[in-house]
Amino acid sequence: MFTIEYRKSFKNEFPVRKALRLGQFLDIYKTEDVYLDSQFPETMMIKDILLPSVLHCNEVVSQITNLNLLFSSGGTSSAFHQDGYENMIAIISGEKTFILINSSYADSLYADDFQVVPGVLPINLEKVDLKKFSKFANVPYYEVTLKEGMCAVRLKFRL
Repeated sequence: MFTIEYRKSFKNEFPVRKALRLGQFLDIYKTEDVYLDSQFPETMMIKDILLPSVLHCNEVVSQITNLNLLFSSGGTSSAFHQDGYENMIAIISGEKTFILINSSYADSLYADDFQVVPGVLPINLEKVDLKKFSKFANVPYYEVTLKEGMCAVRLKFRL
């Protein structure tokens, strides 16, 4: 079972969510506004996930604590949020664009003004209200686009 959101764009409110089997999601993802953004269930399917060869050493694999699957028919956007410190994102098809900001600019990101849950910032990155979020205007950022077959890894393992 995977958690499915019944929306493709973040709207600073709780989305309608439903647990579906992967096959059920695959039956509807091209015709409905749905987005699979879910922790990978601990099932036999997990053995089918192939990690990039650079991550095959036991020291790295032994520290992976969870896997998330993000899947849609395209055109999705997520909340402005902070990910954990150790992430790997692999693009199987399509592309994904990220906005990366150094955490030293947290005071200018209005993190304490969350409306949905802690860690989800109130700023809509598709249309930033610079009158309401004026400090955000001076925050340097990087825009990174990963395309099919590309992988980005940010690791800080304690060996």
